[in-house]
Amino acid sequence: ELASLRAAFRCAVDASELDDAAVIATEAGFLGYATDNLEPLAWAEELIPVAAARAHPRLSALQALAGQCWMQWRTEDAVRFSDSAARTLSSTQQPHLPFGIQGLPGAAYMASGEPHRAEQWYQSCLELHSGEMLLDKVGLVLALVATGNPDLARELGAGVVHEADRSDNAYTISFALMAHGYALFDVDPVSAIEAFRRGADIAERSGNRAIH
Repeated sequence: ELASLRAAFRCAVDASELDDAAVIATEAGFLGYATDNLEPLAWAEELIPVAAARAHPRLSALQALAGQCWMQWRTEDAVRFSDSAARTLSSTQQPHLPFGIQGLPGAAYMASGEPHRAEQWYQSCLELHSGEMLLDKVGLVLALVATGNPDLARELGAGVVHEADRSDNAYTISFALMAHGYALFDVDPVSAIEAFRRGADIAERSGNRAIH
């Protein structure tokens, strides 16, 4: 429950237990992001100064999650946190973030009207991880649509949906279907709406309010 997580986070902060507080903030932050409960994103933001001072291994995750404050219409702050996450990841050569969320800065760039930056970020993530991160591929599909490359987005999107279906991960499947729907919309609106409906149904049944 959120109340229990909030109490645990406050207890860890008051006791100066950064490791415990960072674990709670990142785990709850991602869950909150996926379920449209944004309070834990503020916990991640709160920890950034002390985590940066101590070069904490979860710093980039805290920055990336704080960067999702674009969902609260704080796009300038979102870009600032996302830029910090990108610098931290580059400087520490951290292999990846938990849950495969290293692509999250791209969402902030999209929300701030900078789809080309988002495309570049997703491409760099995929190159770094040999194209293995499915959420980055989904993000790239959306970025390609936004930058005016719908043909490439459709080509990539079909494969991403197939790959997501094999993952048996409801969050990834619904996200992939949403992206593929956007890529298809101009040339095949019927198939696009079918993708949207299937994705929305999966999101609703799995409790994913961020997409539904």
